[in-house]
Amino acid sequence: TLAIFLGFRNTVAYQRFWEARTLWGELLIVSRNLTRQSLSLLAGLSREHRRDLAEGLIVFSRALKNDLRADPQSPEIQAWIDKGHEHPGTPKSGLPNAVLGELGKRYMAATQLVQTSPVVQADIDQQLSRLSSVLGGCERISNTPIPYPYILMLHRIVHIYCFLLPFCLVDTIGWFTPFAVCVLAYTFFGLDALGDQIADPFDKQPNDLPLEAMCRTLEISVLELLDEPAPAPL
Repeated sequence: TLAIFLGFRNTVAYQRFWEARTLWGELLIVSRNLTRQSLSLLAGLSREHRRDLAEGLIVFSRALKNDLRADPQSPEIQAWIDKGHEHPGTPKSGLPNAVLGELGKRYMAATQLVQTSPVVQADIDQQLSRLSSVLGGCERISNTPIPYPYILMLHRIVHIYCFLLPFCLVDTIGWFTPFAVCVLAYTFFGLDALGDQIADPFDKQPNDLPLEAMCRTLEISVLELLDEPAPAPL
């Protein structure tokens, strides 16, 4: 019964982990799509204008990473939002959402500048909507943890079970009891600890998602498409 409960909790935790990984993979795909579209569909844009749009995608990934990990936001993120505004204001709905809103305005302004067709505008807006879905999905995972009483109950049951296990086995296997108890306790404590780590995939524990490396991968992909110098991968 204990193994069933642990397996269920770890399955739910891994589903959260894999959904988070899928969302960040979607972020990378959409960023590449938007950069490619700025080259092919918005051919009249200047190099500086394309670079500004690409920086917005990089800034969005960093703002999202900092927001999910409750890290302090970099001043460069707010500086990109305030660029070109006479009266910049502090966003009230979260910095990633503010970056996404500003990114949408600049992409639509770029499409109007080069006078693209409504079909191209709709396609770019669809890519931006996918970024909004990524943001909402990550916020859902981050703001909806596995219920704490369920985790607490499993912690207590694992400890009680492993404490009582030697008394249940000693009459059956005798001197092999310490070895058997160590193996079983290692298994149950290991599964319990692993479930704790991957239940919050955006944390900084060893088995969580490497968000810093993912942001760097996105930055490299976007800059290489623009033939700009890119940093080394993490």
